[in-house]
Amino acid sequence: MTDLGYLPLFQVKVGNTEELRFFYEAVLPGLEKQNIHSAVVTGKEGECCGRLPVSSWLMGVSSTLYIGMRGQDPFTLLPDLFRHVDIIFCLDEESAVDSTFHSFPFPVADFLDNEQGAIKYLVDIASSGIQQREIWACILIGGKSSRMGQPKHLLPHHDGRSWLERNIALIQDKVAGVAISGKGDLPPCLQHHLRLQDVPGVQGPLTGLISATRWMPNVSWLVFACDLPMVSAEAIDWLIGDRRPGCWAKIPTLRGQQRGEPLLARYEPQCGPLFETMARSGNFSLHRIFSNNKVDLAEVPAPLEQSWRNVNTPSELEELKRGMSHVRDGKTS
Repeated sequence: MTDLGYLPLFQVKVGNTEELRFFYEAVLPGLEKQNIHSAVVTGKEGECCGRLPVSSWLMGVSSTLYIGMRGQDPFTLLPDLFRHVDIIFCLDEESAVDSTFHSFPFPVADFLDNEQGAIKYLVDIASSGIQQREIWACILIGGKSSRMGQPKHLLPHHDGRSWLERNIALIQDKVAGVAISGKGDLPPCLQHHLRLQDVPGVQGPLTGLISATRWMPNVSWLVFACDLPMVSAEAIDWLIGDRRPGCWAKIPTLRGQQRGEPLLARYEPQCGPLFETMARSGNFSLHRIFSNNKVDLAEVPAPLEQSWRNVNTPSELEELKRGMSHVRDGKTS
């Protein structure tokens, strides 16, 4: 069985026109109201029931995609399709998938005229699948910081480890794996750690995100900048929690600030195509993703705000050291 359990695939079972109408006119619109994008795969070629073609969906006209697959092997389509939607429905016998994929039955007759029950059934299964999806971490490092005057990821933490070593140790037990993106030097103990190559022609943090989502396109990615020495385990738990259908990224916001913090955030597989589109446009700013309605701009709980405190200059570093010294000495000022 192919490991595509990170998003659910439903085999729709309809017995008559009334059930089919309920599926199209109640279930799919009900999912759309919850910002859950669906794909309906049918054995019929071309448009399905007069719905919008694929090109219209890709332009954002509709949140439901309809695809005809007559004579095609589902394996050639479904893996990539999972990166564009939250739920996939296979409708009718000709689109049935075999044991290559893990699918769930959706017996429409059991929910006829019970739209809320049908939606709950689908969302509960989708949520369970997402919670089982692997999470990887990508730590972004650079070379010599122009403002700091030295590589920030190699700066010593108060316990003697570099910031990079400390942060890898913090998260490695919470994720399936950790990759490092960037051209900076590594401490001796990390010389053989997994590294991702920058994407040619793409600048800034976006190159690391694209490199990660190309290398492992079907996992959740926890993206982690190297200049965040105060990150806590509780902040990581908050970030990787609450994974659900309809949410393609969780980007923190701090109190009093309107912009998100994209460099300690979580991105789902559906963000991969979004990053590729941004790169093709030539605008590499991650702030562009904030306006996407699939992105959860979540306010950081007050006790966790220090985890998003970045350090860019020697004066900020000295201020951090003084604050950490006060904490170790039991002082509050």
